[in-house]
Amino acid sequence: MPPQIIDNLLQPRNLRNPTLRALEINQTLYHLLILQPRGEITATANGVSANAVSNLTEKCREFIELASQKSAELAIIPEYACPKAVINEIVESNLLPAEGNLWIISCESLTKSELNNIVARNTIEWLFEQDILNKPGNFLNAVFLFFKTRDNNGILKDVGLIQFKTSPSTDLLERDNMICGSNVYILRNNRGSVHLITYICSDVLLFNEAEFGPNIEYIHLPLLIVHVQLNSQPRHLDIQRHRKFFLEPRSDTKEIICLNWARQTRINASVIEFGGSALYTKSGQLDNSDQRVTNNHKQGLYYTFWETRYAHSYYFNNDETVYYFQNTKVSQLAAAPAAVNRTGPEVLEAYFWNSSQNRWNLVEPNDGLVDLCSQNNYLLPIMTGGTLNPVEKERIAVLSSGRIKKPKSKEWHNIQELGFFMIQDEEIIRRVTFVQDPDPDAVAHRIEIYGRLSTLINRILNDSVNFPRCIRDLFNNSQIGYILQQDGKYDYDYNTTFNQQVQRWQ
Repeated sequence: MPPQIIDNLLQPRNLRNPTLRALEINQTLYHLLILQPRGEITATANGVSANAVSNLTEKCREFIELASQKSAELAIIPEYACPKAVINEIVESNLLPAEGNLWIISCESLTKSELNNIVARNTIEWLFEQDILNKPGNFLNAVFLFFKTRDNNGILKDVGLIQFKTSPSTDLLERDNMICGSNVYILRNNRGSVHLITYICSDVLLFNEAEFGPNIEYIHLPLLIVHVQLNSQPRHLDIQRHRKFFLEPRSDTKEIICLNWARQTRINASVIEFGGSALYTKSGQLDNSDQRVTNNHKQGLYYTFWETRYAHSYYFNNDETVYYFQNTKVSQLAAAPAAVNRTGPEVLEAYFWNSSQNRWNLVEPNDGLVDLCSQNNYLLPIMTGGTLNPVEKERIAVLSSGRIKKPKSKEWHNIQELGFFMIQDEEIIRRVTFVQDPDPDAVAHRIEIYGRLSTLINRILNDSVNFPRCIRDLFNNSQIGYILQQDGKYDYDYNTTFNQQVQRWQ
């Protein structure tokens, strides 16, 4: 069934479309808060929920508090993550987003009676498939979309749009016990605003390109896709299919926010080894300067370039984290032409859970590089030290391993020309300063590159025999680096030099 426009649910209730700031088509930034939890999940025929040891009630409660404090325009919790006790607190205590903000909160499984108890609170305008209560099955997989709008008299109303998972996962547990919904909804402020669609994990297995064909009005409009998951295979070909469609070169007004659980999350006997939470954008004005990429890296957001899709993929650190970041709108059509600039996401804060204080504390996520070098006995201060930023380290690794993508290009140093930043349709991350991808190809790549770099620095350059006679006097008086010229271009010859222009040394 094609996605349902929110207008068709609001108008019969005499409600206007909301004015959600994240969906406005202007140049202002909007702020997002997302929760990437780690937990121990129990999935049975009676439902799916996290064990008490996961502390998810406290984590989600504090996340909601943080979303309110920050007044985040968009806050998201992934599939099955929010305990129903927290949903009840939100409803009973009126802990709802301010006007203009949207919360997308995925709840642990609900029975039909538990759903009835939630929607019995009539202070909220509840919108959902009423016939879901007549369908057979043991439990529901629901996402609550909370926002405010106004009725036709201008009175402010709280709205709870409930969307149910439409397609069971490949696990037989959901197939045999989950009550499937029928509808996927599209939120919008008006016909010209950004449109927002939410998919729940394996909903995308039913993704039908024909529903977004040339005769469908909203495919021509800016679209923000939110994909919430509890998924141990986020890069499965069938899961990727919707991303490949929306990121086709023909359109740059589509962005995808993919939010999964953190690595080391256990689902019965299986373990999530790679979360794959990411933001995908087609912006042609992206800020991928060294400074922006470095600042995001320090806060746990890692840039790659999806070469075959001409898209930019930002992967979040795989550990349990709350991210607070700002982003440019999918469309800025209403902005003055001189003000239009889709520079992309910028992480402002990252939080780790402090179990002793029961709160989210600010911290810089660990990219794993120092640990990798320590575990493999790589003595590489040029990579583990703080003199070079992550982009400069990637350049050093590219140069030292002879992996320049375009050897004669004067633009070799640009991030989109550095091969280690490239991903293909398999979405394997070969960055050497973000080392959490467990894919065997990614692991082998990192071992090869760091092995070569270690050999060069610790064996070749440490033995005078490896220096030609004409420059042997430079032994123990040379370093690996590249020259930053005054015109901003980079020279990548290995030369020993004492020129004041030399920068970026070990």
